Amino acid sequence: MGAVTTRLFGRAGQFHPRIPSLNPFEFRSLYDLKPMRERIAALTDFDRLNGGEMRLCVAATDIESGDPVIFDTDKDRIEIDHLMASCGFLPEFAPVEIGNRLLGDGGLSLNAPFDPILASELAGGLLLYVVDLYPRDGARPDSLEAALERKNDLLFGNQTLVRLQYCVQLRRLKADRQDPQHDRRRDRIVLLSYRPGAEEPGPDKSFDLSETALARRWQAGLLDMEHSQRVDSEEDVLVVRR
Repeated sequence: MGAVTTRLFGRAGQFHPRIPSLNPFEFRSLYDLKPMRERIAALTDFDRLNGGEMRLCVAATDIESGDPVIFDTDKDRIEIDHLMASCGFLPEFAPVEIGNRLLGDGGLSLNAPFDPILASELAGGLLLYVVDLYPRDGARPDSLEAALERKNDLLFGNQTLVRLQYCVQLRRLKADRQDPQHDRRRDRIVLLSYRPGAEEPGPDKSFDLSETALARRWQAGLLDMEHSQRVDSEEDVLVVRR
């Protein structure tokens, strides 16, 4: 019911249903993200965000070409339009035009923008956590709802792990090529794969934004993080599935 209510009425401080256009050939999105834009603008110091104290990468997708687009504060100034573009998951949320490109949700091309991090600092000893809300593996679906949920999980979870493993291998090859005698301290790359409980609304779990659901996910992330710190693994990527 939480997901259904959000679908029908939106969520305070995040989005609300968009008033349909009278022109049947003009469509932007099902929901208007104006409340989220106002909230982010009020809470964010963009000068500090781009000041170099912390590196931020935001992923988007070029809706026309399909190419992934990563904005990185190491070389780009990130403003509110970049953040809103990364939320443009069609058809629910509208893409944003930036520099003559129509940009939508990064998950449509790459679900986690870890590429710039793994491409830098090749000396080794990197500690990287990747949080994935869509589990790559799961049980065989036994209903229509379960099949729809499994499809969404595979679409997003598969691309994250496969890309991460590829980027880690490429990073090691680049480091060996630059300096065969480099410090071979192993990087520690951890993928925290969230496992939704039976109480979550299947394929509509992305729209379950109730306080109870968010608190549950927050707690699950904390427990997974603590578990990962107790595990000693020789794998290139430690995948935590709990």
